[in-house]
Amino acid sequence: MKGKKKSLVFAVVIMVAAVAVSLIIYANKKNSTDKVIKRLDIYKQVMPVSNSSVLLFDNGLLIEGEGLNIKARGIDGTNLWSTSLKYNIKDILKCGEDVIVVTANNNIIVLDSSGKWLWQYELPLTPSTMLADKNNNFILQYNWQEHNTFEIFNSKGEKLCSGIIGKAQILSFDSFSDKFFTMTLLDISTDTVLSKVATYDRKGEILWAVNFDKDIAARSEYGAGGQIFVAGENFLKKYNSKGRMLNEIILKDKISNFAMSESLLVTIVKQVGFYEIVTYDKNLNQLGAIAIKNRPGGIFAFNDEYLIYNRDNLSLANKYGKITALYESNFDINRAYMHGDSSIYIISNRRLLKILR
Repeated sequence: MKGKKKSLVFAVVIMVAAVAVSLIIYANKKNSTDKVIKRLDIYKQVMPVSNSSVLLFDNGLLIEGEGLNIKARGIDGTNLWSTSLKYNIKDILKCGEDVIVVTANNNIIVLDSSGKWLWQYELPLTPSTMLADKNNNFILQYNWQEHNTFEIFNSKGEKLCSGIIGKAQILSFDSFSDKFFTMTLLDISTDTVLSKVATYDRKGEILWAVNFDKDIAARSEYGAGGQIFVAGENFLKKYNSKGRMLNEIILKDKISNFAMSESLLVTIVKQVGFYEIVTYDKNLNQLGAIAIKNRPGGIFAFNDEYLIYNRDNLSLANKYGKITALYESNFDINRAYMHGDSSIYIISNRRLLKILR
């Protein structure tokens, strides 16, 4: 009887052990699968014809201007359009689907997505700053001897707003409904550094402004419903359309870089011996965090994903901070971005590369 009991107990132990081993193997396989990081590779690339031309990389296009001529090519090298201007090309800026060209005689000429001339404007002075937002509007800053001024246009040629900003420099610009225009300003013309976020109406009058005495606000951007997100040296703040603060996060350490998409905010914060990348939703709730040893060269957020990159490699992460894909480059990575169908593009020493996901 005792022998039968011992045999039964032994059989049960063996069966439990076998089940446990099976579960461990299954768990290990599952974890191994979860930790698989996809290796990315180059799909297509395009290079400029000249080594001295003015270049713009945007929306998967290479736009090249040299002398009087400007042309656009796709990632496969296909010529999409080309045109000639009356004056030499100094600079190129993308504004939505349109292209803004600054010429040597201080004119701006706006071309549509097919290279067709839309309108032009004679600048009163060479702009010190020229920025475009995601709403097909752009701002020009002029530094006069007595003060600095700005003008805001849409890509159709309508002047939306203009004003005086003292001796401040515009760090960032965004608009909402073509009625509200918010910019981050920094004035270092005196011994006291002045940092401000200000919202203007179409008359060029300030609707509301926030001064930052101790910390510098580096960037401001609109979210849904006219809410404004501001990133500073060690803070994230959220304001409503009337300038009332809704939420804020104050960090002990400084933010070295910041990116924002329609649904995601990403910060890079320098810690002792490493860099922490933290993601937040639009209510400033933390979603995830990862730590990396070396400082990232750049960051770009798109929908619910973001890119982090340095000169030699690029990583793709989801909104929780999980690395889902990696690209190890044979080219120097100067900048990276995502566009359209979440395609990944890399700018490397006057070369545009599309990465196959």
